Amino acid sequence: MRRLTHLKKLSVMLGAAVLLSATLIASVPAHAEEGITVTSAAELKNAVQNASAPLTINLGGDIFTATVSAGTDKDITINMNGHRIRTTSMYALVTAGKLTVNGGTVVNEAVQPAGCIQVNSGGTLVLNGTALDGGSMVLDNHGTSTVTDSTITASLYYGVTNQTSGILYLNGSSLISDELIAGISNYGALYFNSGIVKSKGTAIEQIRGSSLILPDGKIDKNGTDGGYHTCTLTDSVITGAVNGGTPIDAESIEDLIRRSKVSAAHVTRLEITEGTVTGDDWNYLSTDKDNTGAGNPLSQLEVLIIGRTVSQVTDMPADCFWGDRTLTEIKIFGVKGVGDRAFQNCTALETAIFPGLQNMGTDMIEGCTSMKIFAVPSTPPVCENGWIYSSSAPAGLQLQIVDSSGIPLSGAALNEARIRYALALENGSDREDGYWFGMDIGEITHTISATAGEGGKVKAPGKVLRGTDARIQIIPNPGWATASATADGESVSVVNNEYVFHDVKEDHSLTVTFIKVKDNGTSESGNSGNEKPVFSSAKAARTGDDAVLLLWCFLLAASAVVIKKLVRYRV
Repeated sequence: MRRLTHLKKLSVMLGAAVLLSATLIASVPAHAEEGITVTSAAELKNAVQNASAPLTINLGGDIFTATVSAGTDKDITINMNGHRIRTTSMYALVTAGKLTVNGGTVVNEAVQPAGCIQVNSGGTLVLNGTALDGGSMVLDNHGTSTVTDSTITASLYYGVTNQTSGILYLNGSSLISDELIAGISNYGALYFNSGIVKSKGTAIEQIRGSSLILPDGKIDKNGTDGGYHTCTLTDSVITGAVNGGTPIDAESIEDLIRRSKVSAAHVTRLEITEGTVTGDDWNYLSTDKDNTGAGNPLSQLEVLIIGRTVSQVTDMPADCFWGDRTLTEIKIFGVKGVGDRAFQNCTALETAIFPGLQNMGTDMIEGCTSMKIFAVPSTPPVCENGWIYSSSAPAGLQLQIVDSSGIPLSGAALNEARIRYALALENGSDREDGYWFGMDIGEITHTISATAGEGGKVKAPGKVLRGTDARIQIIPNPGWATASATADGESVSVVNNEYVFHDVKEDHSLTVTFIKVKDNGTSESGNSGNEKPVFSSAKAARTGDDAVLLLWCFLLAASAVVIKKLVRYRV
């Protein structure tokens, strides 16, 4: 009985201990493997301020709070669990250390323009699938922020301000927007890997000295006045190198120069290797934009190359490089048309190569007094409204005919191309043999061939220079004479066993036949060796074995008649 009473006392004491433990646990924020759970502003602030090691905080419900700050020594992860952090302070969260926010929404409900999160210099923010909704400068980044699959919305202006010391990474399907000025105001470095930025003003406001880096493509802008202006990331528009540096993907040639970190005034060589060259690019390169006297920002450019792998090149507008004093070499694949006066008075220009040129503007190279090589494709381009220069061709200018790779033609291909240029019209109707727009086409040869029938041979010159005479010797074998000759399919006369093609301007061929002659120099048809024979099977003399056979037949028949008469006479 006493043992039973003792057991009852132990049970009561154990129950009291359990109850006390439960009460103590309930009075302290819950600690578990995934961190702590908070349900109030005070718990959130205490947890952040007292964290001495990396800490994960789980929201157990919506929280309305004043600004919660994380110092430089903090490494805080907040799992929002679909809940909201609300504030009317300037910012809901400020970090100088490391802050990661997963999911949920941070919203500023203040009447005055205010934001959601501020990242101080040296601080780090990671947003994963989080929505920030505020009035302005919703994310104010002075440190390093990575935004992935998140939405940042400003009801007034600046969804994100990326300050001078800021580095911002935009990833996934993130959406940054504002209603007035700019989705992102960028003073620092913006790595636009993917996502959308939009604004009724400017999608991305680039401040002088800032950087916009597009590792996988280019910004595609669209929109009209009064509508959203949107930037998304697509394939790069252009790839090129400045002053022989590493190729860079860019939105345009102007953007390429900016990304290269080379001052436009110090660019001496520009090579575009991929993408599309647009009218805006030509306008940027123009020595005098829209004839306003603005001048070319690339004031020291010497070499411009637009490579054969560039997918599309818009026709070069009129006056594009008019009066340029530094350009010495230009090589442009893909361009089909060059406008009037495009290179007029480019006095330093020595080499101009256009492997795909089809249409040339009037006075295109007028005043290019230093030009030595003008390279064009194998099919002559045309200039329909005049000449490519008004005065004479520059002294020493050489016409060079190239293939689609820009390599000068040689051999038969060059000769065939030169013939096309010799036959090409200038100014729509003029032609000067041996020259094309006053430039010497170069040596052209034509092929002269001859074929001999039985009884002789012919000697043809083979290749002859254009404009010269081509003589073909006709040599009958002993006992043979020239019977007939056809030149390019037409019957011709042969004089003293020789035929001449005069002033050769194309390939020619001669075919000669021969006939046997008698000892007296006449052909067996009764004609002299230099006369054209006439053949008739009905009138041809019978000679040789056939004639002897007929004679024996005649003698045999006559003998038969004589013998028959002698027999009758005796009878």
